[in-house]
Amino acid sequence: MKVKKFLKENLVLLYCTRVTINKDISDKVIELLKEKLNWRYILEKAKVHNIQALLYYNLKRINLKEILSCEVIMKLENLYKRYIIESLRYEKELNRILEKFYKNNLKVILFKGYSLEKVYSNLIYLRGVGDIDLLVRKEDMFKCEKMLDELGYVLYYKEEINVSKIAEWLLWVLFRERKRKILLHPMYIHPQVKIPLEIHTTVFEGVLFQKIEMKDIWENAQFSQLGEVNTLILSPEDMLLSLCPHLSINHNFELKLIGDITNIVTYYTINWEYVVKKSYEYRIKNSMYFTFYFAERLLDAPIPLKILDDLKPWRIKRILFFKLFKDVENFFDDKFLPKLLSKMGRDGIPIGASIFMAENIRDVIRIFTLLVLFLINKVFKGGIKVVE
Repeated sequence: MKVKKFLKENLVLLYCTRVTINKDISDKVIELLKEKLNWRYILEKAKVHNIQALLYYNLKRINLKEILSCEVIMKLENLYKRYIIESLRYEKELNRILEKFYKNNLKVILFKGYSLEKVYSNLIYLRGVGDIDLLVRKEDMFKCEKMLDELGYVLYYKEEINVSKIAEWLLWVLFRERKRKILLHPMYIHPQVKIPLEIHTTVFEGVLFQKIEMKDIWENAQFSQLGEVNTLILSPEDMLLSLCPHLSINHNFELKLIGDITNIVTYYTINWEYVVKKSYEYRIKNSMYFTFYFAERLLDAPIPLKILDDLKPWRIKRILFFKLFKDVENFFDDKFLPKLLSKMGRDGIPIGASIFMAENIRDVIRIFTLLVLFLINKVFKGGIKVVE
């Protein structure tokens, strides 16, 4: 990381978005804390990037009480305690759900947040979670819904994208795709515990991703101990392949999620050949490249340069990022290009980011066509319906 490019406040945030801090980083943070810093800015950006707990945890380890004001310490400490309480509440409920599923021979894969507990040194509250994500086989969805009903969960919403007959015909002529109805993952909630639970049947969802076979992903899944339950999680490689597009397209390159990528490649031994192969197969290499690039440049993630070279996107995209927008210098700026692209969209479809991350001209045309067709549907019937 080229230190001179960043504000001192941004360096504090970057140094503290790590589960483990070596002596070199610790010394740099101590030196930075001796200077006059804009703590309002630091706290605001920590909130935007969901790293308040990590910030407090790392500052506390280097004896922040001798350096920071009582007001700053109190704000961070209160947020930190809230993260711990919420995490314990979520973990208790997750164990209850998993026990029920496994007792009834319903196999699920713990997806996203809690599947990263190991890479956060079993301190998942440092990351924070806003919901529970589970991956279920399509053929097990009915059984899953029955189990959730017995557990007291009710359907909160599901999204259906209904495609008119004209749109269906155009999709088939242009792209050989049949999309009469696209059901995105449903969300459930328990009326008492108020914890959102999302059930997925694929790692990529929505109109903008290619359909992939889930057989390999289920075969690669690994067992991991969570409390008293031994549950399945994605392989480290599949974690990366599912999280990078999610981060680059839907989450404005949030620093917490870049931290997830860094922690995964630091904790596990990665089969990089598999990652590159699947990135091309799933047509997500642009998403993989930019996410890996930010993880390596911002958080010193141990990503081999050869992998970045293998995933390198079109030259015009690299010029747009690295020349016109001064590399990662403006990462914390709200006008930073990837953030703007992620905000461009309607009906929850991030148009700008999806087009920018597209692999080729065909994919760009496909995305434009899909979006235009769904907008046309709104004039007649169809579009996105939220079923409560």
